[in-house]
Amino acid sequence: MKTKDLYLGINSYSHDSSACLMDNEGNIIAAVEEERFTGHKREKGFPENSIKYCLTQGGITSKDLNGVAIGWGAKELLFDQ
Repeated sequence: MKTKDLYLGINSYSHDSSACLMDNEGNIIAAVEEERFTGHKREKGFPENSIKYCLTQGGITSKDLNGVAIGWGAKELLFDQ
C-alpha cells in the first residue's frame, strides 16, 4: 500500500503564526496556532512549536514530507498596519 504524500503548511512572521499537516487528498492531519504554546495572543514569530506538534501528530519527521508551503502577505510584512 502506497503511503499518502504529506505536506506541511506554515504561516509565520505575521499575526497568528501557525502550522498545518495535510495529505495529498486534502485531509487535515494536524493544525495549530503558535499562541497555544507561547500564550501570546496574535503570535507573530516562526511557529517552531506548531511545526513540531504537527509532525508529532502525524508520527513523522521532516524527512517524510513531500513538500512545504509557506504563506505570506507582502502587505502585512512590508507595511505597518
